[in-house]
Amino acid sequence: MAFDLAGMFGTIPKRQLAIFGAVIAAMIVVGYVMLVVWPKQEEIARLTDESRKLGTEVEEKRKIALQLPQIEREVQAMDLQLKEVLVKLPEEKEIPNLLTQVSTLGQQAGLDLSAFRPGKIEPRDFYSEVPINLRAEGTYHTLGTFFDRLSKLPRIVTVGEFKISPLTAKKPGDKTIAADFGVVTYTYGGAPAKGAPAKAVKK
Repeated sequence: MAFDLAGMFGTIPKRQLAIFGAVIAAMIVVGYVMLVVWPKQEEIARLTDESRKLGTEVEEKRKIALQLPQIEREVQAMDLQLKEVLVKLPEEKEIPNLLTQVSTLGQQAGLDLSAFRPGKIEPRDFYSEVPINLRAEGTYHTLGTFFDRLSKLPRIVTVGEFKISPLTAKKPGDKTIAADFGVVTYTYGGAPAKGAPAKAVKK
């Protein structure tokens, strides 16, 4: 027996629907923060510490490797480990490509990104934060799909500063929500960035 969802929700006042939508969005955000953001903060600290240690060891081994082939092989192995760490914490020069990837993920998920504004890079102790402010229109499903794909990126990307508002859908398939939120990605190293990470893109 099929359920008439349109009929069920059509009798509920718009204000209650908006409150219900906001509660659902809040649950999505809280779940995302607890399951993805908090664990990744610890991962950032571990990765930055690991990359610093590996970088120092690589340089020390390189000086000896000129005369010791065995040490040279060890250097190559540690170089590989260092590259694996930097995949999750890319250098600043790789950020424009990552921003393009985030924008593409939103479009592939079915979101209409009406604003995409990279912010100023904020240096921290051992890494830098690269904030991006987005406005997207779509449905709860497409928004959830976008967050899920972000969490599966090889680089570390987190979501915060979330605000959602309902849209009036005139026919099935129309966009039902507008979401304003911030996305933060990270680079290795806490030195201040030179210049903006990328130009703002508006669609």
